[in-house]
Amino acid sequence: MISDILRWGASWSPNQRIVSRLASRAVALAQTQRRPATLMGAACAGAVAVAALGAGYLHYSGLATNERDAAIHAETANAALQDELGKLRDQLGAVKGRLSAVSTDAQAQARQQQQRADAKSDANGKGAAQLSHALDQAQRELHLTEAQRATLMARLSKAETETQQMQAERDRLAAERDALKARIAKLEKQSMRRPEPERPVAAAAAPPPAAPAPHAAHAEAAPAPAATRGGRGPVGEVEKVLASAGVDVARLFSQFGVSRGEGGPFVPVGKGAAPPPSSLTPEKLAALRAMMKTLPVSAPLMTDYEIGSGFGVRHDPFNGRGSFHTGLDLDAPYESPIYATAPGVVTYAGYRDDYGKIVEIDHGHGITTRYAHMHRYTVSVGERVKAHQQIGYLGSTGRATGPHVHYEVLVNGEPQDPTKFMQLGHIVPAGQQR
Repeated sequence: MISDILRWGASWSPNQRIVSRLASRAVALAQTQRRPATLMGAACAGAVAVAALGAGYLHYSGLATNERDAAIHAETANAALQDELGKLRDQLGAVKGRLSAVSTDAQAQARQQQQRADAKSDANGKGAAQLSHALDQAQRELHLTEAQRATLMARLSKAETETQQMQAERDRLAAERDALKARIAKLEKQSMRRPEPERPVAAAAAPPPAAPAPHAAHAEAAPAPAATRGGRGPVGEVEKVLASAGVDVARLFSQFGVSRGEGGPFVPVGKGAAPPPSSLTPEKLAALRAMMKTLPVSAPLMTDYEIGSGFGVRHDPFNGRGSFHTGLDLDAPYESPIYATAPGVVTYAGYRDDYGKIVEIDHGHGITTRYAHMHRYTVSVGERVKAHQQIGYLGSTGRATGPHVHYEVLVNGEPQDPTKFMQLGHIVPAGQQR
């Protein structure tokens, strides 16, 4: 530690190197003669420390003196600069005075020249002002006329576009009217047709008076016409109704097994023979019921409703002229639920001209149903629906005078009377009791 103090003192006072060397020798002597020289070493260390502190004080005093001299020199230079700056400011003020005088003279000369120019142009000033005003007015009128011309051209272009649209809409309506007239004429012809009277089977092949009575086996093998094609019973009634609606009955019956392949020569039975039993077997009844589940035999409303307008010719509710109504109008409270009358696939759900919001369902076998004037529909295209599944709510959208559902049944694209199919729902239950 004493060695470090001596080195520090030597660094601060280079002139005291001799003292440091003596002190180092004293320390070495103290290390060899520890006990006798302890006090001497301490005294020497104290003397060395005092010497080092004195040297440091002298060093810092010299530095302070130098800094004071530098500060005095800086103050002297600053005073000289301030004097020079004052002289420059005086010179700048003199220059500004001269510039102000020159500017005043120039302004006076400019005013004199302007006065002389104004005096010279007084004669022509009024004419020039009037001419300028006239030119401005003509320019404004020209801009206004150009704007009016552009507006008229835009209106003319819009009117031509609307005229073309109206012409296209009129052509489309004319085409729809012609198609509707052709359909109405076809439907009127179909409605005016009368079914040919059924020929009694016995009269078609009456036996000769002298012919002997057939064998009993022939009587048992003879087909019973009561519940077959053209005869009585539920099967015959269903066939009759479907045939009047344009349905391919033979194909439909064969698909569900209601009718089977039968034939052969007709051999009548004797007058005293007992009538054959009914051919409406449980199997045929089950097949008939399965077929009925695929047909639109129910109404699209389950709540109480009234038939506002039937199928066929009627007076149009808007213009009072004669028209052909292609469906049934069923009146019921607003937003009453509307149900599918048979299972099928939704082929259309949207807005269509006079129908308003409409849903169309394909039931197969060429049969399609429509439900028009809905408030809103709850099914989408491609969705498969079940019988009596809700498809929307009753409304009055489209060409309608009030809330109702316009219900159509189409067979192969031709509208048929929906009441014919609704009657089928009463025929089959009656046949089940037999």
